[in-house]
Amino acid sequence: MSIAVSHHSLANYPGLANDWQGLEARARNDVFLSWAWMSTWLQQYQPNAIVVKAERDGVVVGLGILVVYQSKRRLGLLQSKQLHLHQTGVPAQDQIWIEYNDFLTSEPCQAQMLAYLQQQVEFDELVLGAIRDEDLERLNQQAQMPQHELWTAPSFQVNLANMPDYKACLSRNTRYQINRSAKRYEQAYGPLHIERPESLAQALQWFDDIGPLHLKRWGTGNAGSGYANPEFIGFHHRLIRQTWQVGLVDLVRVYAGEELIATFYNLAYRGKVYFYLGGLAEPTDNQLKPGLLGHSLCIENYRQRGYHTYDFMGGNERYKTQMAKKHCQLHKVALQQPHWGLALERLARLGKQQLGKQQALRQGYD
Repeated sequence: MSIAVSHHSLANYPGLANDWQGLEARARNDVFLSWAWMSTWLQQYQPNAIVVKAERDGVVVGLGILVVYQSKRRLGLLQSKQLHLHQTGVPAQDQIWIEYNDFLTSEPCQAQMLAYLQQQVEFDELVLGAIRDEDLERLNQQAQMPQHELWTAPSFQVNLANMPDYKACLSRNTRYQINRSAKRYEQAYGPLHIERPESLAQALQWFDDIGPLHLKRWGTGNAGSGYANPEFIGFHHRLIRQTWQVGLVDLVRVYAGEELIATFYNLAYRGKVYFYLGGLAEPTDNQLKPGLLGHSLCIENYRQRGYHTYDFMGGNERYKTQMAKKHCQLHKVALQQPHWGLALERLARLGKQQLGKQQALRQGYD
């Protein structure tokens, strides 16, 4: 039997929790499409959204939550009616950095869901992010909608399965930096060890304690630290309160003796650890590498506890390239409907890119 797709107001879908959790049990999704994450997002922001649902023989095989957002004027005149998948379109609310985003499915039905949206729901752009390259290709294989790429970055993972020694997989230089740093920390402060919170209150405090270090590292701008954003802090406080006791949130502190080296805020789901953010103590000399050392100790700890993957997620920071291997490219894109204004915008953007290339070429000859 073919797949039947429908959409419903979120406010008029009282069975969403049951349907989502039932589908999640059959799907191969990441933590960001878990009901734990999704329900926290819905409770925190209470978006005015629709739910698109795919069914085969009355069984739910696909779900997605889409928020309608009217974009700001572009090119001085153009406004766009956008649908945001599992995001609100409000930058302060979307700073929670959802990755591996997609429709939640138990079988390939994303193309049918997108085709349905094109025919039955009025919108100019469908904004997806951050989505894997292969998932984006699968989603758009039939619709062939023009794409406006908003952001892209590689994603890095460590495969812990059947790995007897993590450091043996690293380059000689990275391994040397970690070993030298471990020796210096132990000589100065004492044995290296890992600790985890003993209570929910302590977990919340550790998360807050990361804030000053994270702000110092990333700053307070629009692309800076989430700790400058009350919306971000509120979401994660709620997520910690609702999931720490079941182990989805995992806060880890790395010490040398009583000296705190690093605190990591991770998510753990289906045998996979997602490094979400961290705070590093400022080293006393440049031969101390709290990030490399801290991650290496965490990775070994998770390997011993039976996890199969340590995921650094999106970003091309040097430490990720040193400690892990690229496994995909992530994108945030707007899939666009036929619209004269959007077509004009694409032409203007292409012209600007070509002009930039020509200027760079001329400068190369100067």
